[in-house]
Amino acid sequence: MPEITDDAIRILNKCDSTTEQLYLLGAAYYIEQTRDKYHGECSGQPLPIVGCVIKHNNITYEGIWFVCPWGGWLSGMGGGPSACALIPQLQFPKVNYHHDFGLFYGESDGGGTPWHFKCAIEIDPEATHEDRRDKDRYRDKIVNYDVVRVYDEIHDYLSWFELIINRDDEEILKHCPDDMDEHYNLPF
Repeated sequence: MPEITDDAIRILNKCDSTTEQLYLLGAAYYIEQTRDKYHGECSGQPLPIVGCVIKHNNITYEGIWFVCPWGGWLSGMGGGPSACALIPQLQFPKVNYHHDFGLFYGESDGGGTPWHFKCAIEIDPEATHEDRRDKDRYRDKIVNYDVVRVYDEIHDYLSWFELIINRDDEEILKHCPDDMDEHYNLPF
């Protein structure tokens, strides 16, 4: 059972659909399970889910902040963000579209500020997006940042956040010594 504040529940209701709500809460579940698997800091405790405020592109948003999420990134070596937040309905710059979520990382867990935009996330259930996937790919090309597309036929709501952690692990490893993956027996 997540440790979620009333404020976070209110912000969760800004999602366009129940599917988006499930995937957002599934991210918290995945972070918590991965952190516990690798005995990361705060292991065995519920992952606190609270509301936060993030300013991005001169717009102030309310987001869902996962407090103390590290410990599961980089195969349990303690890498990863000090703070992680998802903003439901992140606006495109200069276009009247929105992303399902914006992913932001913070430099500290004492409020998560300052927040840095990492990528946009789109939850694309096959039942509602199967005929729109060409349009979705076009929308990805009109922005100059990464858009992660999550397809329910590949990733369910409890496992999709693995896409984010794997992307981060690959990015972290680019800045590590060449023999680090052999030394720590990393899976990639």
